[in-house]
Amino acid sequence: FWPLLIQMPVLIALYHALTRVEFLKVGHFLWLNLGATDPYYILPVLAAVFTFLSTWLSNKGMAERNGLMT
Repeated sequence: FWPLLIQMPVLIALYHALTRVEFLKVGHFLWLNLGATDPYYILPVLAAVFTFLSTWLSNKGMAERNGLMT
């Protein structure tokens, strides 16, 4: 619980610092305009898929290791 409370002000400050950088408003990364909203929601969908896969594979590996120990 406490690590989350400590991280929250840092993450909020980081978010506000990055949203005020002018270079990010006009910059590009690969095909993405960093200052524009993503009309296709590609990055949030990819982040959700990779987070799910990472969690699923981690839990699967833990279950296999726990099965070997018993």
